[in-house]
Amino acid sequence: MSRFVFVDTGGWEAFFDRDDEHHAEAARIVRRLYERGASLLTSDYVLDETLTLLKVRCGHTAAVTAGKRIQSASWVTLVDVGRVARDEAWKLFQKMKDQPFSFTDCTSFALMKRFGIAEALVFDADFERAGFTRLSMNHFGGR
Repeated sequence: MSRFVFVDTGGWEAFFDRDDEHHAEAARIVRRLYERGASLLTSDYVLDETLTLLKVRCGHTAAVTAGKRIQSASWVTLVDVGRVARDEAWKLFQKMKDQPFSFTDCTSFALMKRFGIAEALVFDADFERAGFTRLSMNHFGGR
């Protein structure tokens, strides 16, 4: 396992929303990552999506709580997408017209490549389609 694991919007949403179908698995994965000393990396674009989604699904208070936890956790690195990754994402977004990737997904892929991250906490197949590994409890020897 690399030093960092990327966390996408779906991973954060599942972790913070107890009603999400993937909540239990997300919580177990995050706990295992913490126990193994891994660091989580996410972007300002993902934070934006996450807080907006949590506000709609769980309410303003839950979104604020999640935002505080993500931004203050010592083992979470929040990076700004910035011009270089945004430009790389734009190239990828234009090129991948046959894929369901959002522009934010493309920024995440660019950052993962820049930081040498192979694994992501996500619950859709987009990151796998892009060549990354979607973490599951199987990576930790099952449930």
